[in-house]
Amino acid sequence: IRQFMFDHIMDIDRILAKLDFANFTLNGYKAFFCVPEVTILSYVCNQDGRTMDTLKIEKVVNWPTP
Repeated sequence: IRQFMFDHIMDIDRILAKLDFANFTLNGYKAFFCVPEVTILSYVCNQDGRTMDTLKIEKVVNWPTP
């Protein structure tokens, strides 16, 4: 767990450096760090990888035909 947390913190540091270089800002109330799972652009990202958000898939499957 210790190595995983160190790697995670290093990843966050690299991401924040790139955002800073691009003059990007984050909202402290909306930013989440050290969470087991996060949904970004309709993808659920966790330790197992990246999958489509099931809620979005359901909406497309149940889309009414014209």
